[in-house]
Amino acid sequence: MPTPHISRAEAERRIAAVNKALSEGHRPPGVMGHGQAALAVAAQTIGLARTGLLNSLRDIKRHHGLEPNWSLWKRQEPPPQQTF
Repeated sequence: MPTPHISRAEAERRIAAVNKALSEGHRPPGVMGHGQAALAVAAQTIGLARTGLLNSLRDIKRHHGLEPNWSLWKRQEPPPQQTF
């Protein structure tokens, strides 16, 4: 029996958790860096495994047309080099 689709309200809750993590500076998938990625932070916040959240985002996009706003993440520039 197939897994039931995620409700619109739950889809919006999951998207909001990812958007919050992105706006806090956690990187999107595919971007290398230090610290936790946005999906890992969002998954922990809502009590899912990261892979479970990733899979549900695909289902959410397919059935509700929603996806995280990846542009909320801004690459943090390294501090300028100081010369002495």
